[in-house]
Amino acid sequence: MVMAKRVKKKYILVIAMMTLVFTIAVLLVINALLSQLLNRTKDEKLIIDYRYEVKDDLLDLPLSVIDPDKISGDTFKSYEDDTYTSILGIDVSSHQKDIDWQKVKDAGIEFVYIRCGYRGYQSGLLNTDDMFYEHYNGAKEAGLEVGVYFFSHAVNIDEAIEEAYYTYELIKDLDIDLEVVYDLEDIDYDESRLENVSSSTRTDCAMAFASKIEELGYDPMIYANLYWSEVHYDLEKIMNYPIWYAQYSDVPDFPYYFTLWQYTNTAIFDGVDVETDINLRLLEK
Repeated sequence: MVMAKRVKKKYILVIAMMTLVFTIAVLLVINALLSQLLNRTKDEKLIIDYRYEVKDDLLDLPLSVIDPDKISGDTFKSYEDDTYTSILGIDVSSHQKDIDWQKVKDAGIEFVYIRCGYRGYQSGLLNTDDMFYEHYNGAKEAGLEVGVYFFSHAVNIDEAIEEAYYTYELIKDLDIDLEVVYDLEDIDYDESRLENVSSSTRTDCAMAFASKIEELGYDPMIYANLYWSEVHYDLEKIMNYPIWYAQYSDVPDFPYYFTLWQYTNTAIFDGVDVETDINLRLLEK
C-alpha cells in the first residue's frame, strides 16, 4: 500500500514536470514569434525611400487675393469679400501647456495646427513634442479641425525625408483634418546646425518633405515669412504647395497667394494662459 502511494506521487511529479516543461516550451515559442513580429515591424519602420517627386518650377506665381480694405478686427481678425471668407485658428506646441479647448472654441477658434515633433537644432536628433497627443485629444474632443506641423532642422534632403517619415509614424493612426506642415526656421538666440546650409538646400529640403508627405497620403504645406520667401526659399519651387505665411502686422505684404496668414504671436485669450499665434485661413465661397 505504501509502495502504491509512492508510485502515485512519483507519477504526479513526472506529470507536473512534463507540464512545466511543455508550458515553458510554449512560452518560448510565443516569445520567439512575438520577437520576430516586432522586429519585422521595426524593420519596416526603418525602411525609408529617399526618392521623391521633383516638381517643375512655376512659370507664373499665383498672386495674393487679399484686399487690405476687407480685413477687419484686431486680435481676432476676419476677411470678407465677394469671393473669399475666413476662419481663425491657432498653432500650439509644448510651450502651451494646459489648454481649455472648449474655451478656445467658444472664443471663436475653429482649427489648430499642433507641433507633432521637432529635430534638435544642435543635436540633430528627432523628438516627439511632449504635449502632442494631449493637445490632439483635447482639440478633437472640442470639435476643432486639426492639422500638424514638424519643426525641422534638416540640413540635407535625406534628413527632410526622414522627418516626413517620422511625422507619418506619429500621425498615421490619427484623424488629421488639415495639412501636414514643414516648418524650417532659423534659431536667433543660439548657434544651430542650419547656419551654413545654402538657400538651395533649404528649398530642396522643403520640397522633399512636402513631396514625401503627399506620397504618404496627406496634404502638405510649407511655412515661410517674408524674409525666408525672399532669401532662403526659391518661390518658383515651394509655391507648388500651399503656403502658410507669417507676418505680424495689420496687413500682409506678401504679394503672392497664401492659404494661411499667421498675423500675431502674442495673442492672449480665454482658454490659453500664454501668448499664442493666431492664424487667418482663407476659404473660397
